[in-house]
Amino acid sequence: HMIAVNNLGMLLSRQGDYEAAEPVLRRGAELARGLLAPDDVNSIQFRFNHAACLAWLKRWDEAEPALLALYEELERSLPPDQLVLGMAARTLADAYRVNGSPEEEARWRAR
Repeated sequence: HMIAVNNLGMLLSRQGDYEAAEPVLRRGAELARGLLAPDDVNSIQFRFNHAACLAWLKRWDEAEPALLALYEELERSLPPDQLVLGMAARTLADAYRVNGSPEEEARWRAR
């Protein structure tokens, strides 16, 4: 159920329907928090997905601190060459672009 909820939210997000995706991804993150250990990579990713959706909705005050903290959690949980880390860094770069921070975007693209 938790994976299906996250996948639906990601599908809506990829289609650009962030308003519809946000509550679905929030629910996926809540389910992950309740069912998985806080340091479980899936739990971190589901919460990261929700925070990214907040960034696309320009809810940057909520999104930025969550994205940065969750990226750090991913860094602690995964080997440095993990594809997931590269994808998360690109998501952060895109989020900074969408929210008007080209310097931070460049810094994250360089990772």
